[in-house]
Amino acid sequence: MTSDTPHPTPEPASVPTPELTDEQLDFLNALFDLARAGDAEQLLPAIDQGCR
Repeated sequence: MTSDTPHPTPEPASVPTPELTDEQLDFLNALFDLARAGDAEQLLPAIDQGCR
């Protein structure tokens, strides 16, 4: 049996979003810039350091 009535979409749980400092945002933006530029030589060490 199928229903023509759409199922309501559940609302996402309210989860507090952590605040990032300006320094953290600058760092993340720099990583994204490196990724966009395809600069793996500088990007990969930063990723490796975060995986420890």
